[in-house]
Amino acid sequence: MSGPAPLQPPKSPALKAAEAAARENGLGLNTLSTLSPPVTPVPLAPALPRMATPGRVPSSLPSRAASPYPSRSPSLGPRALAPPPIEDSAFYDGDFELISADNVRFRVQAYHLFSASSGLRAAVEWDDSGRARQLHFDDTELEAALVIRAFLRVITTGTVATTPDGGGTPSVSALRRLILFLRKWDCPVALQLVLFKVKELLSQGISVPMYTFILGATADDVETCALALKHVGQSWNGAGHTDERNEGTPGAATIDPTHLPYTLWSWVPSEYMWALSRAWGRNVKDGTRLPDAFKRALSVIKGGHSRTIKTSMIMWSMFPRRAPSPFQIENAT
Repeated sequence: MSGPAPLQPPKSPALKAAEAAARENGLGLNTLSTLSPPVTPVPLAPALPRMATPGRVPSSLPSRAASPYPSRSPSLGPRALAPPPIEDSAFYDGDFELISADNVRFRVQAYHLFSASSGLRAAVEWDDSGRARQLHFDDTELEAALVIRAFLRVITTGTVATTPDGGGTPSVSALRRLILFLRKWDCPVALQLVLFKVKELLSQGISVPMYTFILGATADDVETCALALKHVGQSWNGAGHTDERNEGTPGAATIDPTHLPYTLWSWVPSEYMWALSRAWGRNVKDGTRLPDAFKRALSVIKGGHSRTIKTSMIMWSMFPRRAPSPFQIENAT
C-alpha cells in the first residue's frame, strides 16, 4: 500500500488556463511542466557572525535598538549613590532627621522644627503612620551643615552663633547665609533673634556698620539698616594698597558705598544699594540725616511697603566713634 501523495503547490490562474487550453487542443499536460516548475522550499541563510571591533569581544546575545521613549525605571540620583551621612556631633538625638546638602545628619525633636518654620512643616513627607521622619536639603550654599547647625542652635537654645565653630571673630558670611536660610524657610521668630544679635554686635563695637547694613538688607529689615547708618564716623583700617575685591579703602567711611570692596557690594540687594548710594550722593553724610534720607529713597522703590521686623522696644543710642574691630568677610567653609 503506497503512502499519501506528496503535497503539490497550488496552481496559479495562468497554469489553470494553460491546462484548459491544452485539453481543448488535445495536448498532454506533461508538455506544460515547464510552465510552472515545482516550488522547492529554500532554506534560510545562516545568520552572519557579528564583526568584533578592536579590543571588544562580540556578544552572543541579540542586539536591541534603543527605545525612543524615556525609561520609567527609577534613576540612581546623586543621593542614591552618596555614602552614608556623617553624624553631627552636636545634634544627634531626636525623632526627626535633617540631612544637609553636604551629607551631614542632624537629629532633633520634630516640634522644634515645625514650631519654628512653616516652610519646613510644609516640605516634609509623611509616612503611612502619619509621622514625618526625614528631610533632605539640596542647596549647597544655604543648606550646608554649617548653616543647619547654626539654625538648630537658634531654635533649640535661643543662641546665635556668629562664627562657623561658635567662637573666634564673627563672620558676616556665616550670619548672612543663616539669614537667607531663615527667610527661605519662613522662620520669623528665629530671624528676629538673629537681627537682635546683629544689633548687639554693632553696639559693642564688634561689627563694622556696613556689615550691619548688609545683614539688615539681607533680612529686608529697614530699621536695622537705618541703625547702621548712624555710625558714619567709623572708617576702614589699613594703609597703602588694598585688595579692592575684599578690602575697603583705608581711611574711608565704612558706610560709604563708593569705597566698598566688591565682595560686600555684591551682597547688598540692589534696591538697598541704590537707596544708600542715592542718599550718600546728596551729601547727607552725617548720622542724623543719612538714615532718613535712606528711608525716603528706599520708599521710592518699595512704595512704602518694605517689611520691618520688630525685635523689641529698645532705644539704640549713639555709640562712641572708634575704629572697627576685625570682622571676617571670607566665606565660612
